[in-house]
Amino acid sequence: MYIHMASLAYKIRIRRRITGEVEKLMTETETRNKIKSILAALLDEVINTREDPAKGPYKSTHEGLGVIREEYMEFEADMFDNKTQDACMEAIQLASSAMNFVIDFKQPFASNSSCLQCKFSNECFGPRDNGCRRFPEDPTS
Repeated sequence: MYIHMASLAYKIRIRRRITGEVEKLMTETETRNKIKSILAALLDEVINTREDPAKGPYKSTHEGLGVIREEYMEFEADMFDNKTQDACMEAIQLASSAMNFVIDFKQPFASNSSCLQCKFSNECFGPRDNGCRRFPEDPTS
């Protein structure tokens, strides 16, 4: 009887472990699906904004800043009013505005560095372990 109970307890533990792993995989899959749908919505928004003749590319950095600020203010208002769905849409539009700004005013990224500042500027003085292209001379050497 004792062996049967131990066997049963072992099976229950295995079943719980498998169930936990399946739930974890389902959660990861759901998260990945959400990320994919958000990125698809963001891509659509960027493309639609750029194709709209009334909006199109930013003509100056000031215009880009104004649009990004406007989208942020709309996002903030929806958050304060607890309008979650509207806030989510505004967040997509805010991200789209930021992406359009980068598209319009950034030269091609430096792909040989993992340092974000190096990708945007030749003035980075970050640590070597980030793969920075430039850093100050070591005064001790």
